[in-house]
Amino acid sequence: MKSHSKHSYSLRVQILNNGEPEGLPITLPGRLAWMLQQLIDAGKAGVTTLENPAPRVGHYLYALRKKGFAISTTYETHAGVFAGAHGRFRLESEVKVIEDNTRAAA
Repeated sequence: MKSHSKHSYSLRVQILNNGEPEGLPITLPGRLAWMLQQLIDAGKAGVTTLENPAPRVGHYLYALRKKGFAISTTYETHAGVFAGAHGRFRLESEVKVIEDNTRAAA
């Protein structure tokens, strides 16, 4: 069994502004890398914990926003025993993946 350190699962990206680099590249470790990869993979469809339950999503979104990523939230209603509303999160920043260690580490 291959062992991975917490930081072997990472994503290095560059935020772009009209195709041009904005600031320095950002390396995201662990769950922050996972959350950004989820947002990238989802594209315009976005991510919701109703469809993809995971712990601490709010914290990861907060931390990504603090690092400069633009992430929008729209609210949708849902029915069922626990009817209510949930957020759908979309990555609005243009990003270029420089190094992806999220798929190899899984």
